[in-house]
Amino acid sequence: MITVNGKPCEQLSDNSLQALLIHLGLEDQLCAIEINKTLIPYKEREHTSIQDGDDIEIVSLVGGG
Repeated sequence: MITVNGKPCEQLSDNSLQALLIHLGLEDQLCAIEINKTLIPYKEREHTSIQDGDDIEIVSLVGGG
């Protein structure tokens, strides 16, 4: 079990951060991601694994006027 933005979330069989973003429909959106309070650089998303118990925060950018 992992936590995403403060809510419990079942861990996927593919434990990559990229798989989680696809599952959440965020793979094409600009967003900042922290795992256990560590900012994950954009270029490392494909190579970052999620472990049981990880606390993940995802903040997407919203434009408006």
